[in-house]
Amino acid sequence: MFNVGCPSIDLAARTLAGTRREALTHRGGAGSPIDPDEPFLLVMQHAVTTEYGHSLDQINATLRAISAIGMQTLVFWPNVDAGSEQVAKGIRQFREHALAERCHFFHNLPAGEFVRLMAHCACMIGNSSAAIREGAFLGTPAVNVGTRQSNRECGANVMFTSHDPVEIATAVRAQVLHGHYEPSHLFGDGTAGRQVAEVLAVVDPPVQKRLHYSPASLSPAVLTREEAR
Repeated sequence: MFNVGCPSIDLAARTLAGTRREALTHRGGAGSPIDPDEPFLLVMQHAVTTEYGHSLDQINATLRAISAIGMQTLVFWPNVDAGSEQVAKGIRQFREHALAERCHFFHNLPAGEFVRLMAHCACMIGNSSAAIREGAFLGTPAVNVGTRQSNRECGANVMFTSHDPVEIATAVRAQVLHGHYEPSHLFGDGTAGRQVAEVLAVVDPPVQKRLHYSPASLSPAVLTREEAR
């Protein structure tokens, strides 16, 4: 076994973060303009497939917490996991509400642009694995909401909360006050691609399929046939 790290960290390592103003210079999206001279939050929350039917309430809790905090926020649409339509519904309804006046909304962005935003946001909120992996490498303060990343190894940059809006808001305020963390190489140091190439250059793995059965895994009838041969 070779532990080379996560390839997505390679992208984060070679993406030049630049300044906050440069990171916020983008095209697309909708909603209120974001002032590059002020800190901003970043929200990315997906549906939890094992909690189907609860996605609308879950995203509403997160958005209520964001409203209570009052900081300008970038809100991203969810992926396509089962239940994502309810997350999207909650975001659309939130856009129509006056409390969303300091929010800007995106369906997606190129990976490099998203990494730059992660590098400069005051806190990332939701349940995206990006906050766990790239967030550790970048030192991005993050609040993970709910169970989607439960029991996953993570760096010091992540705080976990339930779907209680007050708990979420309290954690976000604490992370904003803390500021960025020391970068961690828990998920890689940005050289996974090179290490994979180096391993493949010297390792000669077998390509012929081989089947192995232990006697303990075979039924008595199978053992009888094998012994008879």
